[in-house]
Amino acid sequence: MDFSRSQFIYREELQHLESWVKERRLNQISFARQKFSYFYLSAAGTMFPPELSDARILWAKNGVLTTIVDDFFDVGGSKEELENLTRLVEM
Repeated sequence: MDFSRSQFIYREELQHLESWVKERRLNQISFARQKFSYFYLSAAGTMFPPELSDARILWAKNGVLTTIVDDFFDVGGSKEELENLTRLVEM
């Protein structure tokens, strides 16, 4: 019973994350790797109790956004864009 309940929660969380990526059109960023399921699975494997749902989702969202920024610096952004982003973060 607990296994089935946990699996249901995990599936809902993964669907939520997939919707979040699509709603914010993060899946349309051509240079960015699409690895939201990897981040979610790493969270689910380490924070498995059902009551840690928010932590798993936030862990995965953080990983998605970090990957996009990393890919932007690696291949997606021009020198001017990278300098502007760096200045923005510094402010």
